Amino acid sequence: MAPTAIVMLNMGGPSTVPETRDFLTNLFSDGDLIPLPFQRVLAPIIARRRTPQIEKQYEDIGGGSPILHYTQLQGDAMAKLLDELHPETAPHKAYVAFRYARPLTEQTARELKADGVKRAVAFTQYPQYSCSTTGSSLNELFRRGKAGEMGDIEWSVIDRWGTHPGFVEAVAQNVEAALAKFPEATRSDTVLLFSAHSLPMSVVNRGDPYILEVSASVAAVMERLGHSNPYRLVWQSQVGPSAWMGMQTNEAIKGLARLGKKQVVLIPIAFTSDHIETLYELDLEYVKEARELGMEVQRADSLNDSPVFIRALADITAQHLRECQVGKGGTTTVHSLPYPIMPSSTTVSSPGKVLVAGGYLVLDPAYSGTVISTSSRFYTVVQTDASAGPNTIRVRSPQFNGAIWNYIVKTDAEVVVEPGLKKWVVLRLTKNKFVQLAIEKTVKLGIEVRGATAIQESISSGLDIVIVGDNDFYSQRATLESLNLPRTLGSLKTIKPFVTTGVNLSDVHKTGLGSSAALITSLVSALLVQLSILPASALSGEQEEETGKSSNRTRNAGEGKRLAHNLAQYVHCLAQGKVGSGFDVSAAVFGSHLYTRFEPEVLRPLVDDATAKHQALVPVLSPANPSWNYSVEPFSLPPLTRIMLADVDAGSDTPSLVGKVLKWRKENSVEADTLWREIDQLNQSLAQTLLHITKLHTNDPVNYGAAVKYLSSLQPIQWVANPWQPPSEIPIVEAFYDAHRISQAVRAKMRQMGVLAGVPIEPPEQTKLLDTCVSQAGIIGGGVPGAGGYDAIWLLVCDPVDCSPDQRPTERIEHVWSNYKGLNVSPLLASESTACGTRLENLEDVPGLKDAVAITSAQ
Repeated sequence: MAPTAIVMLNMGGPSTVPETRDFLTNLFSDGDLIPLPFQRVLAPIIARRRTPQIEKQYEDIGGGSPILHYTQLQGDAMAKLLDELHPETAPHKAYVAFRYARPLTEQTARELKADGVKRAVAFTQYPQYSCSTTGSSLNELFRRGKAGEMGDIEWSVIDRWGTHPGFVEAVAQNVEAALAKFPEATRSDTVLLFSAHSLPMSVVNRGDPYILEVSASVAAVMERLGHSNPYRLVWQSQVGPSAWMGMQTNEAIKGLARLGKKQVVLIPIAFTSDHIETLYELDLEYVKEARELGMEVQRADSLNDSPVFIRALADITAQHLRECQVGKGGTTTVHSLPYPIMPSSTTVSSPGKVLVAGGYLVLDPAYSGTVISTSSRFYTVVQTDASAGPNTIRVRSPQFNGAIWNYIVKTDAEVVVEPGLKKWVVLRLTKNKFVQLAIEKTVKLGIEVRGATAIQESISSGLDIVIVGDNDFYSQRATLESLNLPRTLGSLKTIKPFVTTGVNLSDVHKTGLGSSAALITSLVSALLVQLSILPASALSGEQEEETGKSSNRTRNAGEGKRLAHNLAQYVHCLAQGKVGSGFDVSAAVFGSHLYTRFEPEVLRPLVDDATAKHQALVPVLSPANPSWNYSVEPFSLPPLTRIMLADVDAGSDTPSLVGKVLKWRKENSVEADTLWREIDQLNQSLAQTLLHITKLHTNDPVNYGAAVKYLSSLQPIQWVANPWQPPSEIPIVEAFYDAHRISQAVRAKMRQMGVLAGVPIEPPEQTKLLDTCVSQAGIIGGGVPGAGGYDAIWLLVCDPVDCSPDQRPTERIEHVWSNYKGLNVSPLLASESTACGTRLENLEDVPGLKDAVAITSAQ
């Protein structure tokens, strides 16, 4: 009885040193892997020149590559397991088909024919798909079949499996074994370097999914490890002078040494057995280099004869054979991200922001800022809608007059990235730069990740997109006046959600909550899910539940959310015409946090006119790109406090303010740097004091509640003047007074900077208003958010469960604002958001959203 063939596809390697030249000739002759002009002529020449060097390397690792030995071992063991797991197709036999070394595909083809094989599975041994590896092997297999060298065989294909649980478990176990060799006291500081074979940028730029799929493998392994260690994805084995994906593994090692890192584990993440890239490049070159730099290095074992890995191979194949039996087979793709069928509707929301500390300083990566995400959110609802028209995306914003934009998504035949693959563009029929760029770049990213055909199918029936923002994003003065209501929180609550503004979008009065960042973030995130570029689970919030276990929220945030962040930052910068600090987009994605910006250089390949046209998005925007060096540290306001926000109807030109301050800093660097360091120290002290107050609540919630009620009845100047204060409440009261004192010091230093730079950071009118507010009972502190000016103010107030018999601090502030004569002050409903930034929503659960979606446009 002829066996069911499991054909294990791989690159291969010379089993003996004399086979090296033939191996190199085959390798350099493969246009799928290394496209060369005059390939048939140049390949043998290059191979001949490189042979002596490569032969020496094979001698150094024992006289040849062990890849054939381990592939045969894995295949034979897998076949035995398959006989048990799927007896319906038994017996099973593993065949090895190497692309560049014996046994070559043509040899295996003859063996299949001689054995009378009628059913075969082409099983790539590259966990992550690339057109230059798996694609090349499948092309060669097809050519041999078309030439009639195999006989009449029914084929199916397993083309990728980089996040299969068994593969992930096998890698994770080897990482844990390597980590165990370090002292327990320093083990958690060990840096994990996941090293994968690099690709030429010419391959990456045509949309090859390998980079993102390797990133997903790393993310899955780190999730299995519980994010126990810092990690990086790096790339090795570059050949030739052309540009390849980086950063290179050896450069990462040097960089870690400069940062003082002493312990490293090297992890081969894209190789399934030992060969020259692991035994020579990792073990001999990189380990030696690291040790010369004073580092201790361990290399995680390759999968080789791992029983966990062999069982994973059997499980993958058995599942594939079962799917084929019920008619689902053909090609089994275990994607790097579990892409679902495109949903008919996707709803995503993203919060607004308030930068309470770090204005101006947050522009410099040397400093950080404290950003609060708001309960006011932007919502994007994407629905399949044939009425939009084929290949058409209709975008509506029903809060404004005539706010409907139509986009036709189609190929541009004039721009060819690779033969047969055309660049997709979005043609603007009506103008909205933010929306147009968000759609265009998300579609382009989708094509690079999923392919043009898949994205075309997702859009072919037409999409309807509705974007609305909570009322707080726009001034409600006119609405309150039309209803004859006072400017109070109670009045704002009576306005229906997503109320129409009655004006054109260009004429609306915004309140400074970061509407453009929240809009773009919700839009690109919703499209990433709707187009199946990300699974819905990436935005479900589950990945943030464990955030408190790490000092860096970005390390624990899912790869999908980080991709959404990077894409939203790119689109926002492109729409604004500059690479800003990014704290507003970061807050929209991750929620409240302490933010340190990314280096602007990370986006230069995509915004520089000289390179942007031909630059693929994935290599730059991938979460695995180490140039995304922003930091997001967990932060939230203390319990029983709330932020209060007010829209001040005066107006400021924020870009003008920023430009003048930066000009002053450049011209007065010594004076400015001294002041910035002083402000930064105060900002950090304020953040840490507020975090300390939260810990006081955790340790003693009863006395904490009593202390907050006490503070709510007194002006801050009186807080620490009570000689009869219960001893258990004193540390709590003192911490709150520290927060008050530091926030006032921050204000003073920011005013000083404004005077020196000739900029109204906290204008006298705002100072008078803030002083009046901060002098009220129960007010911890306040300021002008972000760059300052006349637009808005924020206050942090005590908000006890019960304040009787005294008036609540929020009510005192409402009274001040509604009766204030110096400026026109109107409150906002927003408080701090308790959700972690961008999240998936249920349309039915958001009050008023379903009705807003049903409105075609504001009249």
